[in-house]
Amino acid sequence: MLGEKSDAEDAVQNALSSAWLALYRFDQTKPVAPWLTTITINKCRDIMRRRRISRLLRFEAEDDANSIAHPDPHQEERLIIRQNLEFLQREIVRLPPKLKEPFILVVFDGRSHEEAAKILGISRKAVETRIYRARNFLREKFEII
Repeated sequence: MLGEKSDAEDAVQNALSSAWLALYRFDQTKPVAPWLTTITINKCRDIMRRRRISRLLRFEAEDDANSIAHPDPHQEERLIIRQNLEFLQREIVRLPPKLKEPFILVVFDGRSHEEAAKILGISRKAVETRIYRARNFLREKFEII
């Protein structure tokens, strides 16, 4: 969701400490995984919000990935695949949160539409629609390159 391992680790660490502090409010009759996932998503949102503010204040431009030459006969093919994967990762990170969150929960985290709906507090149909829109958005971006 964040696109950077260190940010993801920070989000998980913050989520676990927040969960620990809020443990007294947890309803033990409900499963713990959706509760923890919701807290983690909120921590990811916090990090994304801080990034936007930081970029605004510093007028920061995004870095382009640099490729290094390698004496491999399949170098060009591997480079294209790597560039496509990097492009896809950047575009997923740029998805609006309403599209990105259900997309990541279902596609990458392996959650069902029902689970994602419960975690995000939306209907199952809304999850399906948002995943459909996210896929179309990414498909359109790939048609550009």
